[in-house]
Amino acid sequence: MKSIKWWNAFTQTVMATALVISIAYFDFGVILPFSRGWIRLIETTLSAGISLFFIRKYAPGAMQFIRLPRINPRFVIALFFTIFMCSTLLGGMKVHEKSIGGWFAGIVAALCVGITEEFFCRGYLLGALARLGIWRAALFSSIFFGVLHFINVAAGQGLGPTTAQVISASGFGFFAAGFTLFSGSIYPAVVIHAAVDLPIMLSNHTHHVKSLGKGELAGSLHLALWWGVLGLLFIFGTYKFHKLEPLLIKWKLVEETKSVTDNDPSI
Repeated sequence: MKSIKWWNAFTQTVMATALVISIAYFDFGVILPFSRGWIRLIETTLSAGISLFFIRKYAPGAMQFIRLPRINPRFVIALFFTIFMCSTLLGGMKVHEKSIGGWFAGIVAALCVGITEEFFCRGYLLGALARLGIWRAALFSSIFFGVLHFINVAAGQGLGPTTAQVISASGFGFFAAGFTLFSGSIYPAVVIHAAVDLPIMLSNHTHHVKSLGKGELAGSLHLALWWGVLGLLFIFGTYKFHKLEPLLIKWKLVEETKSVTDNDPSI
């Protein structure tokens, strides 16, 4: 019976992954007479809809992350951290796009990627693995998220650069999982994910990188470690926040609120 349940979970994950990836890589512009911006929005809506379907059917506990966030101490901290991270990530970026229209298109594209990937990996996948406990769920979902980037090889990117991307993406996935668990909402991770991708969307690269640059692999390992440490802190905080919250309330940094999920580390 247990093996049947695992096989069902595996089958569901494969189906969801295939559907989301097929939508992400299918060029709807071939059949729809819309601009690239509208095509992105259509693709994002479809992929997010598929993720929501699988969440509701196979991981209903994760629906709490998709609903509008509750304004509680955890979310307030997550909100300030999101603002800090976005200002740090975007503060020193160098881009080639100069026009307002180009910036708008880049921001929309980055948000679309963030919504698509976070709804699937930190919504459905993290929720589906919740039965393993939040540590294992965060670890396995982040590795799966990283490995998914190997599909970029099929799009023309070199194996070396893709491997480096898989490493850094896995680290970011672990951070995003911990941040989602801590804040109780998927939306801060969506915004940070978009901030990470925005410089790429605003660059003038028109081709995939074929080979690794000097120090890129070491840089990816360093980046993955940095994201991973942040993820560990947030997952640990999911368990231990109840010890820190009274001090924050005493110092009037946050207001006291009551929520049945505030001290519940489960999904």
